[in-house]
Amino acid sequence: MATEWLHRFAAKVPVPRSLLGRMLLLTLLVVLFAQALSSVIWVSQLRATQLEGLVTSARSLAHSMTASVSYFRSLPVAFRPLVLDQLRSMGGTRFVVTLNDKPLGMEVLPITPRKEAVLKAVDEVLRESLGHDTDISVTFVSPEDLRIFNSGLKLDELPRSWAHYALTLEPVNPPVLVTQIQMALGEWLYIASLLPEPYTSLEEQACRRNRSGLSCSPAAFCCCSSACLCTGRAVRSNAWPGRRGTCPSVPKSSRCLKVAAAKWSRWVAPSMRCASASAAT
Repeated sequence: MATEWLHRFAAKVPVPRSLLGRMLLLTLLVVLFAQALSSVIWVSQLRATQLEGLVTSARSLAHSMTASVSYFRSLPVAFRPLVLDQLRSMGGTRFVVTLNDKPLGMEVLPITPRKEAVLKAVDEVLRESLGHDTDISVTFVSPEDLRIFNSGLKLDELPRSWAHYALTLEPVNPPVLVTQIQMALGEWLYIASLLPEPYTSLEEQACRRNRSGLSCSPAAFCCCSSACLCTGRAVRSNAWPGRRGTCPSVPKSSRCLKVAAAKWSRWVAPSMRCASASAAT
């Protein structure tokens, strides 16, 4: 089916009959193929680099969470709510940290390859530092579905100085990384944060813009046009009939033919007659 479709498509495509037109068409196809191939290689390398940087940033964020957990574990139980109140009164920190009686239930965002890589990296770092038996929950939640404190308050129901500056980035509204760690029976440490720049949105918008800009940029169009014009100029100047130096004149060619015929009759014809006579005898 595919071969038949290609044959039908090739039959419908007009092919230039002249040598110049075919050379220009071939050059254009080669340039477009080279550009498409380079774009695919460039985009794949860019995605791999971005994913590697995203995982590295996620691991760094997880190490910061581990330091926060170790700090709250070192505090007496009675002082932990007091320290949290002081942090909120000072305008908060990089994380939004609360102490809850149980893990809060929230609607989790759909898993994508990038989210899965971040969740896996954070979970591995936390379990390596806090122990593999620790009960840990790491999820991505949208700002609209985010819940804070035991009462399950929404983000809009809190004072802006408590959590808005750490968990919102208007108008992007990136997903929030929510980590809940069990510190003791009936005591869960709740940590919510955004990913660091430039991986806040977890999307590939920059990659799409660069890819589309590379494939449809004016520079690429100018490059293809210049290559076709230069090739056409070269082919026309060297292969077009009637150009100077490319086709010998008729009188000169006639004299050359006469000279060649005279030499043949003088040298080649007698030798052929002698060879035929010796063969006959």
